[in-house]
Amino acid sequence: MEFLAASTILGTLEVLEIYIQYNGARLLACKNQASQIFLALWVDEEDDYDLWLYMLVSLDRLQSIRTGQISLHQAFCEPESSLLYELTYSYIHSEWSTKKVALEDLDKDFLPLEGTFLECDPETLPVISSQKVIKNAISKTREFVNLVLQPPSNRYPNEFPVSGLGGILAAFQPLIDQLSIGANKDFGFGIKEITKKSTFNMLAASVGSFQVELASSVFEADLFGNSVLGNATNQLFDLIRIGSNADELQKFLLEANEKTSNKKTAKKYSIFLESLVSSGSGIKIEWGSPTINRGGNIEASFSSIQETLKIIKKIESLETKQFEIIGRLFKVDTENWKFGITELIDRTAYKGDILEEAKPDARIARISDIYTALICEIPEIAPTTNDIKIQYKLLALNAYEPPNNLFNLLES
Repeated sequence: MEFLAASTILGTLEVLEIYIQYNGARLLACKNQASQIFLALWVDEEDDYDLWLYMLVSLDRLQSIRTGQISLHQAFCEPESSLLYELTYSYIHSEWSTKKVALEDLDKDFLPLEGTFLECDPETLPVISSQKVIKNAISKTREFVNLVLQPPSNRYPNEFPVSGLGGILAAFQPLIDQLSIGANKDFGFGIKEITKKSTFNMLAASVGSFQVELASSVFEADLFGNSVLGNATNQLFDLIRIGSNADELQKFLLEANEKTSNKKTAKKYSIFLESLVSSGSGIKIEWGSPTINRGGNIEASFSSIQETLKIIKKIESLETKQFEIIGRLFKVDTENWKFGITELIDRTAYKGDILEEAKPDARIARISDIYTALICEIPEIAPTTNDIKIQYKLLALNAYEPPNNLFNLLES
């Protein structure tokens, strides 16, 4: 019998505890890579399939169930989330299928008998990180984020300068707004509607490690359970995960420029990183989401933030430009679509790729003839050295016929 779901929307699951088993596991707790916990109950078995009921639970709720404070019947009749999940394992196809089930549509024959309790030692539950934000996200159906900062003073480990905190929060929300535009524009929302739905509210600043708790002002999910603010937070995690990888960072920001039709993402991100650097703080972000298989933790050290900021400054300075030259063609490769042309006045040689729009011109071009070439100059950051290198792309190539009185000058 298969008992742990794989390759489903619940994510990659790991068993925490098995509570009941006969001929295999029948009731168990497991978690996914976002530290979301599920209580899984086997409910039916036929020759060609097994049927399971999975319920999303918070750590506190699981502890109450496993120690007998809440019966198994009550746990599944009164779930924290309004949705349960029926998971079917097909022995014919050797794969799992998943179906969301509203509580009112649940087959009551699937539920454990009333008066059934577990009796587990409360101290034996494995440690699971980031459960507070996950618990809040599930119970309140909102996106929750903790910004965990590093106070600059060892003398006051639970305190953070007001000016530094204000700068970080003032930079964080505009970055989220900008990422929301790129992450949600394809869903038909207008920019004003997106930014309205991407607002975080500040709930509390916790002690221990200094952290600020934020929650989405609204939660409106699409058919897949994804919210505007959840999509933006997911983009933020991708951005921080890239770190100072110049190639990946440039690719991310270029795609963001295309989606948002502006170049603000790099600027907003650099302002946020600058606010952390000026406060002398690294950051850890804990994200809890009511959407299955979303959330988790990500960290950026102070030194890695400094390195990322240097790369972004370079990327911001890179500008693509077009220019026209008169030159003599010394290479035209219509198999690999490469060109080479030497400018007639200063003898500068330009080599690079032939773009699609220039291919008809290139097919009829002849080596050693003089042409007017429209060239695109694209600066890029080399992934190995982080140095700026220049690439040239041919946009157009037209035969040049200078006035008679200039021909000899060009030839010389």
